[in-house]
Amino acid sequence: YEQIKPIIDDFYRDDFPELSCWGKEHPHARELVATARRKGMQLVLATNPIFPATAVYQRLSWGGLNRDDFHLVTTMDNMHFCKPNPRYYLEISAKIGCPPEQCLMAGNDTREDLVAAEAGMDTYLVEDYILHRTEGETISNYRGKLADLISLIKTLDH
Repeated sequence: YEQIKPIIDDFYRDDFPELSCWGKEHPHARELVATARRKGMQLVLATNPIFPATAVYQRLSWGGLNRDDFHLVTTMDNMHFCKPNPRYYLEISAKIGCPPEQCLMAGNDTREDLVAAEAGMDTYLVEDYILHRTEGETISNYRGKLADLISLIKTLDH
């Protein structure tokens, strides 16, 4: 890894930013983050940690968000497990010091995000850009558009 790390670093510094045209801001993303922060919630960007931090932070900026908006941003540099392993979600819970039973995982991937329920978390299936990669019925505690998630967060106790 140490031999190829300079090449990888060069790619993410020089070439990866050119892909920003493929990223765009969701119209409700900033409002969602602001609403959860006002409620005092710990926000985690629980993206599959298969990329280095620089790649994830750049993608965040393409979406109009900042890493400082989150208590934790999962990357290959700070996690030991990946989705859809339930231990990934347990590791997040431990890192933020919040029992899984008090966490809500919101995501659009039926296979990788809803497995958080196996770790004891409630789940919210975001239907805006749903990736339905499981067979049979999709089970989540909640489901709806990202705008609906904002309304749900307003009703939750912190």
